[in-house]
Amino acid sequence: MAVSRKVEEYQKVQDSSFFAFRLEREHNLPMTINWAEKFDHTTLEELRSSGGLKWSTFPDAIGMFVAEMDFGLAPAVADVLRAAAQSPVGVGYPTTEMCELASGEAVRWYSSATGENLEQLVADGAARVHNMPSVLSALGLVLRHLIPAGAPVVVPTPAYMPMLTIPPKLQHPVIQVPSIVTEDGRYHFDYEAIERAVQEQGAKLFILVNPWNPTGRVLSRAELERLDSILSRHPDVRVFSDEIHTPFVFSGKHVPYWAISHSAACQTVTAFAPNKGWNIPGLHASTMVLTRPSDERIMEPELASISAFTAPIGMRAAAAAYRDSRAWSGAVVDYLRTNRDLLQQRIDAIPGLEMAAMEGTYIAWIDCRPAREHGVIPAGVMPADWILERAGVALTAGAGCGKGYEDFVRLIFATPRSVLSQALDQIAAVFTQS
Repeated sequence: MAVSRKVEEYQKVQDSSFFAFRLEREHNLPMTINWAEKFDHTTLEELRSSGGLKWSTFPDAIGMFVAEMDFGLAPAVADVLRAAAQSPVGVGYPTTEMCELASGEAVRWYSSATGENLEQLVADGAARVHNMPSVLSALGLVLRHLIPAGAPVVVPTPAYMPMLTIPPKLQHPVIQVPSIVTEDGRYHFDYEAIERAVQEQGAKLFILVNPWNPTGRVLSRAELERLDSILSRHPDVRVFSDEIHTPFVFSGKHVPYWAISHSAACQTVTAFAPNKGWNIPGLHASTMVLTRPSDERIMEPELASISAFTAPIGMRAAAAAYRDSRAWSGAVVDYLRTNRDLLQQRIDAIPGLEMAAMEGTYIAWIDCRPAREHGVIPAGVMPADWILERAGVALTAGAGCGKGYEDFVRLIFATPRSVLSQALDQIAAVFTQS
């Protein structure tokens, strides 16, 4: 079937889903859209014609290296964008009401998603909430204002790549703390090494990414309590908690670090966003939570100027995502859970590859060291490069996630199941042939 005809059919599905959503929302009817069927409808050809970074950087490959989803937009978010396109004023500057709407809906969703009543803390003045262009904007504020100039930063590895590159750009050396892998394939903090980094090397910031990109871990309350037992003895050490993957927890609820104890709340700056959960990273709207209210004064005046760069259309889309798109998000998580299970089954069957056990996110962490040890991947060649050249699948090189992870790759599986299956077929073929 011609690509143009497939695109036309896809647009019909998009439109019918959108109008069904509006009817059901306006008349308070239960959601009946089969989202999994809609996600399945997208083809590899359509993704390649989208023009997105993930699909244009390596146009002949299957793109699985950028943390984006290939599921389109939630109808409520699409509604916001359509309304802006049809408005005579287009997309104007943000208003106070718009900023309050975005932060208010973010706090309400976060309270529901975590089971921690951040909404009440904000109402009581025990927490401050600010719109931010991105989670990394909030990290920059912490690095510039809340820790001493030049102070080292602790980053457990493997890590989300910018956590290793942004601190040095601001003259903060990074102390990488490799994690411990247990027999069940789960990554755990090396608590003794973290304590040494604080006590002996003078680290003043701990960067926590939870749910944990790229390991797929969702840290338990007990694990966070053990971390708190170390860091609470050093009240001048701060914690930056990146919780952008909070929507992607496959079982139970995400536990915020600030909620562990009073000391944790006083040490922590938290950031989250709808960027991953609702597939809108390009709209630049995130949320920063200060559970030590006095941090607000320390960060000014830069806090206000950075917050002002939050995109107005992004704030509107974020509010719609948090308020009106929970059913869509839930369907995405269900779809990803099945993708994860398929991915685990297939990787287990490929000789030379091992995949970390996953509890959340849509990012798989795959160990290629057995393939290296058996000579499948030649010496001096990065696994991600070898897989791209031989299998035509673009993955993230593990070297960017920390020292010692050069023989790992990161795979984004938030894609239609047919595309995931094809990518796995191509990967399996080159490892089997070799």
